[in-house]
Amino acid sequence: MGIFDKFNNQDLGDEEAFEELCCQLFETWGMRAMGFDNTWAYRDIRGDGGDGGIEAYWFNTENSEYIGIQAKWFKKTISQAQYGQIRHSIDTAIGLRPSLTKYIVCIPHNLTSLRNSKNETVSLGEEGTWKMFAESIAQAYPDLELVLWDEHFIGNLLQEPANEGRQRFWFERTAVNPDGVRLALRRAIEELKDRYVPEIADDGGMAVFLDSFFGTIESRAALIEEIDACLDVCHDLAYVADSFASVEDGLTDELKESATKCRDVIAGYADSLSAWRRMLVTEPQALVEIDNIVVDYGAIEHFESDVQDLKEKYKLTGHADELIKLIDRFRELPGEYEICGKMRDGFSYPHCLVIGEQGTGKTCGFASEAAGFLEDGKHLPIFIRAGEINEHDGWKKIVNNALGFSDWDEAELWQALSSSAAMHDKCEGGITVRAKIAVLVDGLDERQPASSWNALVRQGDAISREYPGLDSHTLHVLMASSAAEPITSGNAFIMSMTKATCPPTNCSTAISNTTQST
Repeated sequence: MGIFDKFNNQDLGDEEAFEELCCQLFETWGMRAMGFDNTWAYRDIRGDGGDGGIEAYWFNTENSEYIGIQAKWFKKTISQAQYGQIRHSIDTAIGLRPSLTKYIVCIPHNLTSLRNSKNETVSLGEEGTWKMFAESIAQAYPDLELVLWDEHFIGNLLQEPANEGRQRFWFERTAVNPDGVRLALRRAIEELKDRYVPEIADDGGMAVFLDSFFGTIESRAALIEEIDACLDVCHDLAYVADSFASVEDGLTDELKESATKCRDVIAGYADSLSAWRRMLVTEPQALVEIDNIVVDYGAIEHFESDVQDLKEKYKLTGHADELIKLIDRFRELPGEYEICGKMRDGFSYPHCLVIGEQGTGKTCGFASEAAGFLEDGKHLPIFIRAGEINEHDGWKKIVNNALGFSDWDEAELWQALSSSAAMHDKCEGGITVRAKIAVLVDGLDERQPASSWNALVRQGDAISREYPGLDSHTLHVLMASSAAEPITSGNAFIMSMTKATCPPTNCSTAISNTTQST
């Protein structure tokens, strides 16, 4: 009996579940076995439409090298038609990514070896057939290494400490599954039904912020659209300023220098925005520090003044008019501080404290967001009442109690939750959003002392650093309090909340949605 005879597909279907498992192992393999540094980026492209010949890849941003993986749910002997499928996938992958250097094929069984057949002839077995297939690939693509991850190799990966929780998640009937999480969430929200039903009738500002904090395709696309608008103006302005500086007659050296300096400032700003845009498209594997962009507005204003003087002298009026219009358009763009703030919301803070007086809808906002995440399959929400937490409980005990677990150790718990969260990763329109383990803690002021919450925030950071998979599916803790003093840790973003920032819903609606989805 092989390990895949007990495969728990988590209601995805065997083929899709096997792809998911292989991608999770592939990501961890890159981080742990290969020790890829920050010059390498991982991306799962299964949900982005079309067949690219691979499920996911590692990409080296310095030398453009790709390493790809393809999972094939070929449970028994690989047929000639199936070898044709693999060859087609390899051809497609190389056609799209010519710098692919390693191509990994995953199958859920072990190849048969050389053996005697019934008619007393010798059969090469699957190993011989695979060897011949690999030789044909080597002839077609000499720079490509073809690697087989069979049942034995995958089993060995699952035995590694980095994957203990994944083995339990994918090969046992565990409670870490969509139904188990949905049941735990419904139970938690049901307890709120008679206690919290505030009147909420406003613009849903908190929901917008939380979508940005945890990450959604829609929130990322909106910010990309803002950046693209800025880039369009920047590119036009830099081009015209460069063209202006190249005019041979009628310009002083000082004016040419002013134009060149303006061009360089705008081009540098565009480069920084482009780096942020890449981050929005392919989410980093871990939280990152977003630095401020320093823009020398003085150089732009000085150049604008020079152009105005030139226009008044009726010189190069066509260039001058175009430059003045572009500078006016640049001035109307969203500021870099505004964009930087949104970037930090999504990529820099692992935790957030929402502060607001009683009746501002914090609890209902949390319940609604958790139910929405579960219904839309965006993240893995875990709703917790702070008043039910004992003073010395750590996150392992808190989450185990919330989900009704009893026998999960630290590594198994976080790795299994990471595997479950990874099933909610989104890839649409070229944008990747990694699902988060979204722990929503309501009523911090119901459980004192404040110092214990600071310790839990720091413990959450340590958990994300320690366990593989949590690097990319970060433990995000969202906390609500009526008082401003519970959290002082620098890793927690603080959002003040009034009735104008509550989502347009109520707890009864959230409970109804969660109940219907079960």
